[in-house]
Amino acid sequence: MISIVCGLAAAMFTWAAWIMVSRAAFTPAGDFRLERSGSAWDPVYPGAIKVFLMLVLGIMTVQFAILAVNYARGRR
Repeated sequence: MISIVCGLAAAMFTWAAWIMVSRAAFTPAGDFRLERSGSAWDPVYPGAIKVFLMLVLGIMTVQFAILAVNYARGRR
C-alpha cells in the first residue's frame, strides 16, 4: 500500500517537474535551449539541474511501480 501511495506522489512530482522543465529547456518556438543563470558567467546549470531532477523523479516513479507489483505478487 505504501509503495502505491509513494508511487503516486512521485508521479505527481514528476509531472510538476515536467512542467518546470518544459519552461526551462524549450523556447516558445519549441527549440531545445536550456535556461541560463543570468550572471556574468552565464552557465546552463539551472536548466541542467531541472532536467536531472525530473529524470531522477521519473526513475523513482518506476521504482515504486516495480515495488508495488512485487509486493502484490508476494515477493519482497
